[in-house]
Amino acid sequence: MKNLKQIIHYLNSHKHKIVDCWISESNVVRLFDKFKIESVFFKNNYGFSILDYFINAISDERKIGDCPNVKQFIFFLVSSNIKAHEIFAICINLRKN
Repeated sequence: MKNLKQIIHYLNSHKHKIVDCWISESNVVRLFDKFKIESVFFKNNYGFSILDYFINAISDERKIGDCPNVKQFIFFLVSSNIKAHEIFAICINLRKN
């Protein structure tokens, strides 16, 4: 449990760096360019809240699947005509960071 608390503390302390690294990944940059998604818009409207959701899910403060912002994010991507494999590529890059 101590390890989990340390991880959660680290994630909370480094949110800006994590989100910045996420949106700087070459695949994400390429897809954002392709679909004309502004990285600052993404970061402020989706990036931080998605990261907060994952932090809250691993700390048992939120149920997995209970994140309206993730649903809005997916809707935004789908409405931008982004294909499923491209959505997956954007999402998986968060995990890498």
